[in-house]
Amino acid sequence: MSYQTYASWHDENDFQHTFDFYNPGYSFPILNKINIPVKIIVGTKDEFFHPSNPDNPQHAIDILLKNIRESDAKLIDGATHSYRGYEEQLVKEIINFTK
Repeated sequence: MSYQTYASWHDENDFQHTFDFYNPGYSFPILNKINIPVKIIVGTKDEFFHPSNPDNPQHAIDILLKNIRESDAKLIDGATHSYRGYEEQLVKEIINFTK
């Protein structure tokens, strides 16, 4: 590992910090650069989406909506990271977004 790689881990512009939802003072510089329409679709039981506050995925959704200019979100109640059993809802959201 180079010193640049190690040092970049402490830079807020590093990609590993893109989803630092647990850090209340973080400014999300990478998300703020997104300038295309974005649809955020997440299950309420997604164990990977908001590990610092898994019982409140809406908190992370709100952060994303605030920091991605042209964004919309849908929480699929009960869906996990794999969306197993919720595929039809997921597909419906994707189709509606791409139309």
